[in-house]
Amino acid sequence: MNTQQLYRGVTEIDDALIEEALESPHQKRRRIRPFAMGAACLALISGVFFALRGGPTADPLPSSGEIYVMPRWEDMPLYRQYGQIDWDGADYYAACPVDAGAVGALLGGGTATGHDLYEDRDYSTVCAVYALSGISPAAAVAVQYEGHDGFYTCRAEDYSSGTLGELIDDLGLEQNLTFGLVYYDGAYQDPGRALSYRLPDPAAAWDLLLGDRALKNEGSGHYTASLMGFSVTVEVLGIHNLSLSVNGEGYLQTNLISTGASYHIGEEKVRAFLDYVFTHGEVVEWPQIAGGGSWEPEPVPETEQGASAPSRPPAAPE
Repeated sequence: MNTQQLYRGVTEIDDALIEEALESPHQKRRRIRPFAMGAACLALISGVFFALRGGPTADPLPSSGEIYVMPRWEDMPLYRQYGQIDWDGADYYAACPVDAGAVGALLGGGTATGHDLYEDRDYSTVCAVYALSGISPAAAVAVQYEGHDGFYTCRAEDYSSGTLGELIDDLGLEQNLTFGLVYYDGAYQDPGRALSYRLPDPAAAWDLLLGDRALKNEGSGHYTASLMGFSVTVEVLGIHNLSLSVNGEGYLQTNLISTGASYHIGEEKVRAFLDYVFTHGEVVEWPQIAGGGSWEPEPVPETEQGASAPSRPPAAPE
């Protein structure tokens, strides 16, 4: 087995398993960061390697998360079997099933390939390639495998946006982006602040983060530790609980695309976003303290919350 074949096997692992491997100790399926993704992929590759050393009949281990045994070819869904798509000179990877209502015009024909790690055998089939409604084919398409019903979203491996506006338009974010909880990564260094918040109207933060469409994508070079950010989902693209966040250098950053993207919005807007969340957000989770408990503040007595003081002091004890 060569390196490319092993890579193909890893890329056919279900996204849910990768998300579980990257589970945060504070919030399950929180966010995926580039460095964590690299470590998780290395762990998965190691798991596949050691599992296969025992032969194709190696029994799966209990679901401890330490080693993942690849399913056999016949046990994988169609889009995992034929997960690599070649169309119009570009490489795509199958991400998820997609409803026919989201499928647009026929774009042409492509080739879908897959590899059976157990039998060390390559497979290939043809597929019809369609546009996805409201999404640029440069970012993602839908495919239908020959001889099968149903459609599957396939994302471009090397897609990158030139500007923030291009990212919004190419992924159809105005129609498809769903905001989840907001996570404050500075909570453990900022006593009195919560770890996660829920905004009553998450879209109200759109102008603060996504309002300047002309901002240039500066790639992953400024993709650093997150300060605060949303967990975001784009269901039609098979994207769940990834990150749209700000960092301490004044950048908006996201891993919605595999190449990573960062846009300089400035420290003033970063601070405005933090202040908005602290002011309007409903606390979901407080940081945990080693040994038990959390940093949740003690309840404030009613008199300190602005309630009327007693009309007279309580009687002295007898």
